[in-house]
Amino acid sequence: MKEKIKAAITTLRGTDNTTERYGFKHQAKGLHKSLSGEVFINPTGLFAIQLTSIEGYNEKYAQKITADALLEAVLPYPKKGDIVWTLLDSDFTPGQTYPISGDTYYYGVGTSLLNCNGRRFYEEVTGAYLKKELGICSASASNYYTLFKLT
Repeated sequence: MKEKIKAAITTLRGTDNTTERYGFKHQAKGLHKSLSGEVFINPTGLFAIQLTSIEGYNEKYAQKITADALLEAVLPYPKKGDIVWTLLDSDFTPGQTYPISGDTYYYGVGTSLLNCNGRRFYEEVTGAYLKKELGICSASASNYYTLFKLT
């Protein structure tokens, strides 16, 4: 399921087509559980998932696992060496390494599409400050992001 959602995001990324939908299906191994749905761009320009069939799963659980898969496809977990987009605001010195709190949100990894909601680091990381850059996370939302290269 995760790979199918990621493939749909890759196909849709960079377009503003709100009519095209990409279907996916997940079948639990050895169990009588399955779910299916569609990935699309909603009218506000954000990626979305609509579940079309849920069998054997609690509906809230099915919504959570598909939402988590969508978030991972749009905003992956960063690794050492990745460039992350944050909204940290301070007088940083280019090239200088700084600790980044686990409570800090990041909104993009590398050149990935920026996610307006962001995702927490959950644990302290360190990163070399690169620069501030204007980024757009949806058709109507832009901001100056602080870029760090994780060390």
